[in-house]
Amino acid sequence: IVGINNTGYGLKNLNRLKGNFEFLIDNPIPPQQIFNLVQEESNFTDEQMYKKFNMGMGFFIIANPEDSEEILKIAKQDSPQIVGEVRKSNKLKTTLVKDNKNIVFEGY
Repeated sequence: IVGINNTGYGLKNLNRLKGNFEFLIDNPIPPQQIFNLVQEESNFTDEQMYKKFNMGMGFFIIANPEDSEEILKIAKQDSPQIVGEVRKSNKLKTTLVKDNKNIVFEGY
């Protein structure tokens, strides 16, 4: 395990970790129904929802790809899922790919 992060209050909290890389989330966990209801009632955009809420993706384990299968086995009772990757970048950011759109979170 390279790092862990709890993203309460939005995916931008991944940016608490320091470095020149991008967290690319291109396989997000489907939001729980409560988040769909909040979005429907508030008329928030996807960007606003993922900025204010973690949309059910509250705990991230950051690991080397070759260790991912073993980590998934250990965490199997919690229905873990690989949601993306970490890649080199000229600045720290988190990018969510949802409905063929990039939602980018910079800063913390």
